[in-house]
Amino acid sequence: MILTALTRYYERLADKGAVPAYGFSRENISFAVVLDTAGNVTACADLRDTSGKKPRPGRMTVPQSFKRPGTTPRSFFLWDKSGFALGVTADKQATQGFKTSERQHDAFRALHEKRLADTEDPGLRAFLAFLEKWRPEHFADAPFHADPMYLDVNFVFRLEGEAEYLHEKREVARLWQDHLDQDADVAPCLVTGEQRPLARLHPAIKGVVGAQSSGASIVSFNLDAFESYGNSQGANAPVSRYAAFAYTTALNHLLNEPEMAHQRVRVGDTTAIFWAEAPEEDSASAAEVWGAAFFNPSGEGEIDKLSQAMAAVEKGRPLADVDPALDEQTRFYVLGLAPNASRLAIRFWYVGTLGGLAKHIRQHYADLALEPPAWKTPPGRAAWPTPSAPTTGAGTSSCGSSTGRASP
Repeated sequence: MILTALTRYYERLADKGAVPAYGFSRENISFAVVLDTAGNVTACADLRDTSGKKPRPGRMTVPQSFKRPGTTPRSFFLWDKSGFALGVTADKQATQGFKTSERQHDAFRALHEKRLADTEDPGLRAFLAFLEKWRPEHFADAPFHADPMYLDVNFVFRLEGEAEYLHEKREVARLWQDHLDQDADVAPCLVTGEQRPLARLHPAIKGVVGAQSSGASIVSFNLDAFESYGNSQGANAPVSRYAAFAYTTALNHLLNEPEMAHQRVRVGDTTAIFWAEAPEEDSASAAEVWGAAFFNPSGEGEIDKLSQAMAAVEKGRPLADVDPALDEQTRFYVLGLAPNASRLAIRFWYVGTLGGLAKHIRQHYADLALEPPAWKTPPGRAAWPTPSAPTTGAGTSSCGSSTGRASP
């Protein structure tokens, strides 16, 4: 249910162009190596955001990253850290401040020589020429001059005179798609129900407070005790590579992108995210704005709008009276994630309609009402209208509910 809802949310975001296509991800990229047609490095373009006090990597859509457990180096496609892309990593003990990482650079070279062997694209041919002639010792020469700012950050590549980066070429998308679906068992996917290549490992989920910075998993099978019937890793719960990509991309978008900050909130050690689903995009967007006003109000205007919505619910009026775009049948999802070693724990999972959620919220505040009030006016701003709670006598309260009503 959770993965299915997240996959549908990914497809909604993809329709708007808000998330990368299948097989790609948004990553932090700091520099672009500029090559001439012979594969020589002519420049290193700075892609960082320098508007703040400290430069920050730019965000760029590149062929998807993946987990790299074990000791065998595995390279990303047409981008990677300096250890893979240039064969150098930081080392304060070394005379020049860096050390070579030949095993990683060899893996980088081997991947691209195999995948790009038949290409006729001038930029990709120049890249192959670069891989053939580049040696980690060249990092001490121009344009890098062994500057430590180039170490252990991500690089992409571009041909001199071209605006697009090598990983943005149409041919690269085809080559990468072929690479993604090779050597995979095909079976019905538990998420989509379609016959598709299955994922052995699922992409990492980042951005949950307290979890590993390299990412954690909701679905993983890394010990024999978790496996059944002779299946290994992802085959124990067959999820297609597409669905694994879709649900993790949706999660990473909600958890990490600055423009999605209004749809996530921290509750203790739990990171909560929410989203909506409706036939009409306007209804889903309006529901998410309404949810943001409730979970994380950012101003007087949002509180006033929320108060009006609660008052409408109390009087039995539809939410559309407050905002015509609000549809009470809109599906609303709230997911709470907490760190648990290399995995993520599901703390809570709420599924309901927008109208049902509004009634639960209203009931929650009615259950907390005191009759008569313990103060002339509530502390802080009175965000909610006075509830119609039954009077139980002076000095008594109507706190709590024995009716089993749910609250978010």
